[in-house]
Amino acid sequence: MKTKLPKKFLFMALLGAIFCLTPSVRGQTYEIDWYTVDGGGGLSSGGTFTLEGTIGQPDAGTISGSDYVLAGGFWSGWTPCWVDLPDLAAFLSEWLLVESEVGYQLDADLNDDGEVNLIDYSTFSCYWLQYCPDTWPNW
Repeated sequence: MKTKLPKKFLFMALLGAIFCLTPSVRGQTYEIDWYTVDGGGGLSSGGTFTLEGTIGQPDAGTISGSDYVLAGGFWSGWTPCWVDLPDLAAFLSEWLLVESEVGYQLDADLNDDGEVNLIDYSTFSCYWLQYCPDTWPNW
């Protein structure tokens, strides 16, 4: 003898099967694990994404023993410095000041002539959104 299952039970079983077979919806995440590849490198960007990469570096990592530490890779311990809006704000805070008038050395005097003027701004603008040079002021 066949027993008939209630429609409510069949509906719940079908609904449960749909939830089990549907992949879970998650927020989008991006992740790049640490890799080394030989050959070239640089900065790539598009839209709101920027990828900094170095190719052709020795395998990165740290080896230590006794009082010595050897950090491999081009970026080891290096924090990139970008010339950006905070730098612009610091630069503009010294705009058109003259070192002899203020009595202290001006960080924004990028050509060391004792004043912050269009020559310094020209230097500053050449580095806009680039890596900071080694001689960049520590604002």
